[in-house]
Amino acid sequence: MAEQLRPGRRVVIVGGGFLGTETAWTALALGCEVTLVNRAATPLAVLGDHVGSLVGERLRAAGAALLTGRSVRAVHQRDGLPEAGRLTVLLNDGTRLPADAVLGAIGSVPATDWLASTGLDLSDGVRCDAGGRAAPGVYACGDVASWYHPRHGGHLRLEHRMHAGEQARVVAANLLGDTEVLNSVPFFWTDQGPHKIVVHGLLTPGSDF
Repeated sequence: MAEQLRPGRRVVIVGGGFLGTETAWTALALGCEVTLVNRAATPLAVLGDHVGSLVGERLRAAGAALLTGRSVRAVHQRDGLPEAGRLTVLLNDGTRLPADAVLGAIGSVPATDWLASTGLDLSDGVRCDAGGRAAPGVYACGDVASWYHPRHGGHLRLEHRMHAGEQARVVAANLLGDTEVLNSVPFFWTDQGPHKIVVHGLLTPGSDF
């Protein structure tokens, strides 16, 4: 991707989550023309409409084009042309966007098919207790792991690096004979160009700004 982000290049980013918006800011800083296509009404919709709108305003002020409430129908590549301008992104409303590079950042789902015959609980990833145990002698950490969280009274699967590090620390302690559980406050941050958004805890539709 780094080779694609050169001054003057037209970059279309599909998806307005953390990866999509962070890449948009990076591409803008490197002199690219950036268009961000997002199905939701605002980028970073997981942070709520208010924060999402503020992020969108700042991206537009920095020079990005934001096409919200839309999705991609197809990406066409035309062969026999110079590298620049080979791609056309077709949106669901008929809009065609010429592009030199396209990044799809539309989310992920846990890849657990290879564990289907193990008898593990694979509902929303690998389901674990508060100490990271999926079964006797079996532990799981990271994006795929859904741990029981005593503070919230239910299982959480959080795709944040800080959470994975906390899980790894608890699992290491338990492998060495302790009986630790993960009960810390979830924490993450995102760098949005010159802005840093820091979140402690879980955001819900009823959260206050």
